Amino acid sequence: MRGLNKFLKDCGGASAVEFALIVPILSGAAVMTYDLWTGSKGVLAMRAGVEAGAQYIRGGGASDATAKTIALASWKGKPADAAVNVSRSCKCGTSVNVCTGLCASTQTPPQVFVTLNASGSGSGVFLKQSLKDTQVVRVR
Repeated sequence: MRGLNKFLKDCGGASAVEFALIVPILSGAAVMTYDLWTGSKGVLAMRAGVEAGAQYIRGGGASDATAKTIALASWKGKPADAAVNVSRSCKCGTSVNVCTGLCASTQTPPQVFVTLNASGSGSGVFLKQSLKDTQVVRVR
C-alpha cells in the first residue's frame, strides 16, 4: 500500500504526460492555421489578377480577350483549373439593351458594363475550397 501511495504522489513524469496530451491539439491548430492562411493567400492572388484585368478595362482597353489574358497572367500561383470569363452587357436605365443601338426612350448610347468572373479551386492540407470572384466595370 505504501508503494502505491508513493507512486500516486510522484510527479516526476507529469510534464511528459501533459506534453503528450497537448501536442496533438497544438499540431492540429497549426495545420488548420496553415490551411486558412493558404486559402486566404489564394483568394488574394485571384482578386489581384481580376483587378489587373479590370484596371485594363478602366484604362480604356477595348479587348475582352486581352483583359482575360491580363487577369490570368496576373493571378500568381493560380490553380490548374483557373478560369477567367469576360462578358459585356448594355443597359438603358434598368432594362437590358443591345450594345450597338441607341436607347429607345432617350436616343443616347446605352451604359456598357464589363463583367470579369474568375474561378478555381484552392487547396490546403485538409480544406478544399472553391475560389470565385466577380468584378463589374462600367465603361460608358
